[in-house]
Amino acid sequence: MSNFGDLVKRLRKGKNLTLEAVAKKIGSHKGYVSGIENGKVNPPSVKFIKKFARLFSHDETAMVRIAWLDK
Repeated sequence: MSNFGDLVKRLRKGKNLTLEAVAKKIGSHKGYVSGIENGKVNPPSVKFIKKFARLFSHDETAMVRIAWLDK
C-alpha cells in the first residue's frame, strides 16, 4: 500500500481529472501515474512530486514527506 499513491489518487479524483490528463500536465505517461497510484512503482523524484503538488494545489513539503515514507 502506498500512502503517496493514495494521496495522488484522492487529489486527482477530487479535481475530476483522468490519469491521462494528469500525466499530460506533469509530462509523464498515464501508466506511470497509474503505477504510482496503485503502489506498483516507487514514489517519483522530488521534481515530479512538486509537479503533482502544483497541479493539485497541495503543499509540496507535505507531499515529499509522504513520498519518502513510502520509500
